[in-house]
Amino acid sequence: MDTREAESLLKELLEEKFVDEERFVESFIRGKINIKRWGKQKIRFELQMRGIDTQLISEKMSKIDEETYQSNIDYLVRNWYHDNPTGDRVKLLKFMYSKGYQPHELDNKK
Repeated sequence: MDTREAESLLKELLEEKFVDEERFVESFIRGKINIKRWGKQKIRFELQMRGIDTQLISEKMSKIDEETYQSNIDYLVRNWYHDNPTGDRVKLLKFMYSKGYQPHELDNKK
């Protein structure tokens, strides 16, 4: 494939929105929330590390379903205590921080 063909193909992909930063951000957030159960801080950081515009990140992050987000927190806390029945809160907070959650998001959790 020569340069002209590659440029033509890229142009077509952009026009058809197969290569689209907005679409990437939406998909990235959805995957990290639903599969990896990451917190907002970690998602935001990872997108910034990829050079994504902060305004686009904020716009898409504001659309995260809070019910799902809280459900993820509950799931992670419950499973952490299941695996660490004598675990202390400091270790739990460290674990949740590593997943991208902030201490204030855990105030009502066990």
